[in-house]
Amino acid sequence: MHKCKLSDCVKEINNRTTENNQYEVLTSSKNGIFSQEEYFDKQVASKDNTGYKIIEKGQFTYRSMSDSGTFTINRLEDKDIGIVSPAYPVFEATNIDAEFLKYYFKSELFNKAIINLSQGSTRTALKFKDLIDIEIFLPEIEEQKKIVKILKNNDQIIEKYDKLIKEKEQFIKSQFVEMFEEDINVQKTTVNNVADIYLGLTYTPKYTETGIPFLSSKNISSQKLDLEDIKYISQEEYENATNNAKPINGDILFSRVGSNLGNPTIFETNIKCAIFVSLGYLRIKNTNEFDNIFVRDWMKSDNFWHQVFNKVSGGAKQNLNTNWLRNFEIPNPSLEKQNEYKSLVQLIDKQKFNYINKIKLLNKIINIFLGGKKI
Repeated sequence: MHKCKLSDCVKEINNRTTENNQYEVLTSSKNGIFSQEEYFDKQVASKDNTGYKIIEKGQFTYRSMSDSGTFTINRLEDKDIGIVSPAYPVFEATNIDAEFLKYYFKSELFNKAIINLSQGSTRTALKFKDLIDIEIFLPEIEEQKKIVKILKNNDQIIEKYDKLIKEKEQFIKSQFVEMFEEDINVQKTTVNNVADIYLGLTYTPKYTETGIPFLSSKNISSQKLDLEDIKYISQEEYENATNNAKPINGDILFSRVGSNLGNPTIFETNIKCAIFVSLGYLRIKNTNEFDNIFVRDWMKSDNFWHQVFNKVSGGAKQNLNTNWLRNFEIPNPSLEKQNEYKSLVQLIDKQKFNYINKIKLLNKIINIFLGGKKI
């Protein structure tokens, strides 16, 4: 194994179209490369796409601008040829196994390597000339092929665990409906009677390298808090922030806007932190009447989302307006029934987290083979 730069392993391709709609217009997303028309339900490229870059099967491309600071480099595999925006770099593997390179781009090693390379303020950019300056640990070609074989087997195992997790989540969703359907139709109150609602800071504080965690919508999921990729603020900044922007253990965080809309997550930690206005949270008023797991899962239910969609007009941007939320109707089942549901959820959660930990372990293998730290 030797260390080299990506510039020794890839070659930029700059073939352009010479006529309009010469090939299908494609878009590169975090989930792969798709037909732009299918991905957006319409073609959003220029009416005249003459001069767009041509990408052929086996070649790589990526969206060089990012709002989140993360970049996904995709390989075209399901189509023979297409075209992408002139702003997309297109390149191919030369002195490296293309499958091995694909796995490297999916690894934690790569994500860490580009953190210091991305440039910009509100949006970050990853230029191709900076990308190819990244150093990579490179085994001999035959060793690369062996590693790819192992990692493909890894993918199959991870896919199996992902399927099991989805099945568990679907089971819980069906149990919520089964247990509380009668209450949804009969026993109701309003969120305002159940919980207080708070919002995060409406301004962007000054960040520090270490300090008090400052969370935004990207740090929550329906599984847990994600505290691996966070920003920090100083102790002084934290103390000056309003108490309403400081959730405590047991509160239910939710994303107010964006693609991560909703995603209720229980704040199950005693760490001090502050939140941005993209997040809000519910604090249960009386825990002898309502359980936070029940309220969290109600916020995932069809009953909740029907009320959201009824408030959003045709062209309006979806958001969780807190004034709406206060007046939403929520079922009012007995605490005994809520606790019965809670016990079931906690049992399923243990199984899910077992699968999740196995997936994390399998993902670490990628970094071992690509030159990362050992477990």
